[in-house]
Amino acid sequence: PDWARQIANVLPFQWTFGFPIEALVSNLSPDQLLFGLAMQGLWIAIGAALVAVVWRVGVRQFTSVGN
Repeated sequence: PDWARQIANVLPFQWTFGFPIEALVSNLSPDQLLFGLAMQGLWIAIGAALVAVVWRVGVRQFTSVGN
């Protein structure tokens, strides 16, 4: 369905799985290749930022007992 395609286009799976295959199989222009690499870099940065936030929250809430 169209709504599922729109959601899939926003999520990073297209860029982490679909783009490398498309780059190998089809004849993409240099602009398309650079755009795909930029989108991969963007999703890596977003993922790293989310990991950093979750890590900080987790460390603040962590408690341990003992030595």
